[in-house]
Amino acid sequence: MVLARHGLFRPTVPEEHGGLALSLQEAIDLISATASFGVSAASPLIIHNFLALPRI
Repeated sequence: MVLARHGLFRPTVPEEHGGLALSLQEAIDLISATASFGVSAASPLIIHNFLALPRI
């Protein structure tokens, strides 16, 4: 999946663990920009980063 290859499923994870090391606000801005292309593009990011990941 293209989004995963670009690290969009781990925006707040530190770089040493394969993430983008963004702040929470930067991650929200990134997902908002993705949503401007379509909700279907942003939905997997929202689900993975803000619903599923904090529970792990």
